[in-house]
Amino acid sequence: MELKNFEAIIFDLGGVIIDIDPTLTHHAFSKIGKNDVSQLFTKTTVKGVFHDFEVGAFNKEEFLKILASEIGNAEVEHNDIEKAWNALLGDIHPARIELVKKLKNTHKTFVLSNTNEIHIEWINEYLARNFGVENLDSWFDKVYFSHDLKMRKPGVEIYEEVLKREGLKANKTLFIDDNLDNLEGAKMAGLQVLHADREILDLIKL
Repeated sequence: MELKNFEAIIFDLGGVIIDIDPTLTHHAFSKIGKNDVSQLFTKTTVKGVFHDFEVGAFNKEEFLKILASEIGNAEVEHNDIEKAWNALLGDIHPARIELVKKLKNTHKTFVLSNTNEIHIEWINEYLARNFGVENLDSWFDKVYFSHDLKMRKPGVEIYEEVLKREGLKANKTLFIDDNLDNLEGAKMAGLQVLHADREILDLIKL
């Protein structure tokens, strides 16, 4: 990918900067739930409870209560639900951060992620523990999270909002995501896109 034609690069977070494995969260909920938790991850639930949490429709405690009900175990400790919810989050490889740091010397760099309060708390703790930084703002010009913006990808309005806030030209901005639906939404907003269908370090060579 030739980057000299772009002024800004917007990165997705999960599956691009940080490793994720949703099956680990499925497995963790199966251990603490009494219901068939496979139903928890149907499209209906993802578009309902999970979607609402990712657009900040309710807070952390409300979400944990809903999940306790969904898994059929009202007595489960909220801390255990949080651990299960965070189980999908993996590592951030230092080489990816070095890539981002180098890109920041030549481009404006951003994060745009569908995420939630609980996952960001975990990521910030991970960053402090492993990299000695408080949050992702240490490495990017600005980070944007769906639960703060009250909207999520692939809705075209979230891309337009970031472009507007940062004064970016859509045709001079590259958006990188591992989700094809999110890339289609970005295209509708006029952004150039790159499908992160493999390790980002293999896609971008400096």
